[in-house]
Amino acid sequence: CKADLAQLRGTAFRNSRFENCDLRECDLRMADLRNVRFEDCDLTGAEFYGAKLDGADLRGSLLEGIKFEMMDLRGAIIDNEQLLTLARSLADYAGLTVT
Repeated sequence: CKADLAQLRGTAFRNSRFENCDLRECDLRMADLRNVRFEDCDLTGAEFYGAKLDGADLRGSLLEGIKFEMMDLRGAIIDNEQLLTLARSLADYAGLTVT
């Protein structure tokens, strides 16, 4: 699917699957994404503030520049590469320099 810039704030997608979707800069604030699988999706710049991500599988998807608070990602499943991407985002947020 192509849903970049989609306004999905507060929607419920529990137990759903997104496969090869363009979700760049998608507004997923306050969305219920529990047990959702994002398979090979582009989530670049997506907003996850207040989203419920318990059991959400983000592995293999692009997470560059996503917008979130630390607790918003609680319960999400990510891979090692994504962890590094998120660490850079957190470092930018905290004003840290990572070399």
